[in-house]
Amino acid sequence: MKRAEQERSLQTKNKILSAALSEFASTGFDGVSTRAIAKKAEVNHTLISHHFGS
Repeated sequence: MKRAEQERSLQTKNKILSAALSEFASTGFDGVSTRAIAKKAEVNHTLISHHFGS
């Protein structure tokens, strides 16, 4: 069971990273919000700070 949780966590983290890269490329660093990244990654915005800190 733990392995499945770890895999899901890695998949979520990768989705967030991919969405962030896309948002930064299109909007620039100053124009991006965590909510926009979360929306593009289709995850709850609180998961960004959970996986990456503040």
